[in-house]
Amino acid sequence: MEAKREGQDKRVDCRCRRSCYPEPMKFVEPNPFADPDAAARKLAEIANATEAVQDGRIYIELVNGAFLDQGGTPDQYRAALARAIKLGWLWLHESGTYVKFTEDGADLFA
Repeated sequence: MEAKREGQDKRVDCRCRRSCYPEPMKFVEPNPFADPDAAARKLAEIANATEAVQDGRIYIELVNGAFLDQGGTPDQYRAALARAIKLGWLWLHESGTYVKFTEDGADLFA
């Protein structure tokens, strides 16, 4: 008797060394935030929908929470924020507690 290796218990008898699992492959749905430009655009839309507190300041936790609630991951959030800043849409305060729209960012929704 041959000893089964770990992970081969679901395999159908197959002499080739490829995986011969009886279940069909499951494909992952594409994530809309995988593209940094699309994620930055969505982040700007979220920031635009968020109420500014004073002097145009938008608390970062409100934007972060809404982005994560819509299916984004923390890594996608960081990439989107960095891309929005690089495109000149948002300005992040040095403390990291709030963002503001720049003139280019405000023109997106004018």
